[in-house]
Amino acid sequence: VPWASFAEVPGELTVPEIEELVQCYALAACRAREAGFDGVEFHGAHGYLICQFFSPLSNKRTDDYGGDVNKRAKFGVDIMKLAREMLGPEYPVLFRISGSEMEEGGLTTDDTRIIAGLLQEAGADCIDVSAGNYGASEWMSQTAFMKPGCIVKYATEIKREVDVPVITVGRINDPRLAETILEEDNADIIALGRPLLADPDYPLKAQQGRREDIVKCIACNNCLDIIFLYKPIGCIQNPYVSYEHEENAEEKAVTPRKVLIIGEGPAALEAARTAALRGHDTTLWKTKEQPGGYWSWLIHGFVAEKLKAIKKLGVKIEDKSRVTAEMVNRLIPDAVLVENEVSPGVPGIPGVDGRNVLQAVDILSGEKTAEGKVAILGGGSIGVQTALHLGKRGADVTIIEEKRGPAFEIEQVTRKVLVQRLNSCNVKTLFRCKATAIEENGVKYLDGDGNQGRMEAENVVLALEMETHTELIDNLEKEGFHTVALEYCHSQRGVCNSVRQGAEAARSI
Repeated sequence: VPWASFAEVPGELTVPEIEELVQCYALAACRAREAGFDGVEFHGAHGYLICQFFSPLSNKRTDDYGGDVNKRAKFGVDIMKLAREMLGPEYPVLFRISGSEMEEGGLTTDDTRIIAGLLQEAGADCIDVSAGNYGASEWMSQTAFMKPGCIVKYATEIKREVDVPVITVGRINDPRLAETILEEDNADIIALGRPLLADPDYPLKAQQGRREDIVKCIACNNCLDIIFLYKPIGCIQNPYVSYEHEENAEEKAVTPRKVLIIGEGPAALEAARTAALRGHDTTLWKTKEQPGGYWSWLIHGFVAEKLKAIKKLGVKIEDKSRVTAEMVNRLIPDAVLVENEVSPGVPGIPGVDGRNVLQAVDILSGEKTAEGKVAILGGGSIGVQTALHLGKRGADVTIIEEKRGPAFEIEQVTRKVLVQRLNSCNVKTLFRCKATAIEENGVKYLDGDGNQGRMEAENVVLALEMETHTELIDNLEKEGFHTVALEYCHSQRGVCNSVRQGAEAARSI
């Protein structure tokens, strides 16, 4: 049975191979203890090898290791027994399981309650309960569309079955939620993963009663690029993830200066936060009504957290419909950090200036709307968000996109959920297609094979890549200001880099 993420079909393990693997797991635990670790946890969740034995989705064996749940549990139970025998009774050994695989034909909570009891009998000191597998990856790393604490119920079910402590996990980004889970006896221990990337001081701030100072994980899942794209881990809330070696990253500046930041995107918001932390007299001029720029609809949590931080730090926030060099001259700043101006992209095709053509940003801001049959040119994040917005309101939406799929610049777990939502709104898609002309009641296009096509549409919405303008920063440089350019973020995956750039720019002053 091939694993969900790969097409390769594995060979069936022989019994001697299984027995060797049991030895390998137990010996690895012994090496961890010898290396100085205070405990070990066996990963029997998420569709990895132990979970493959547990699960009826992947375990089709007919010997002692397959069949009913007790036989499917044998591999993991044998590992736990041997590890306990080798490590002795005092060394902490935990076992992680998926409380439910959240996939038809997979592990159910009825199964995992039995498995958890068997693992306890085999010597497990604690059961760590997650959910999902790589076929239901959104339950392994819950997205921003999912409720905080949405898989706690599986830990609660298993806690009723065992006497050892039970750990729960999953979008527990607020200490009030964590305390409620414990107070209601739904779990014994709270595990934090992504929230500690967003704010490594989360537990300390909670202990000190500084809940409002905690920078919350917003479950954007950009950190998962370390798994799926093999990139260094990053976090859009914390520009110092992967850069922890930088000492005193927000150390007070020797000479406080007057700093002006122009813009409202991720780089500008983080630059304002870092400059204020360093003690500079910081002013933020935002040129669009919505903080966060054109990304505000896609990363609500990020914008809210950054605004909360910069307001608390005393940053002066001013609205400016336009900014000129003369206006900057009157403020007399020591340094100006300028986020590149952008405008919605417009394709050079016939009919693009028609009365039936709208910009996605105007629809998302609520300034305009579209009804009936709607064609959206562009299947990136903004195009998908616009399609969902209109689809929920009853429009008959079709996305036309040159690439092979929707939301192509978003990490794959969130993208999966977005596609599910598009399907639930009956949004149709034409991928590997390029619009060639807009007509009064339709759109012409070429598909990937060069064939011409046409679809009817009462309204056409442009959701294309933003166009960058540098006139302001060019003028400021001519006036002799100390300027630093901040790049506009063109994709959700680029938010981490933009935030990092904003922090570095402010640290350089």
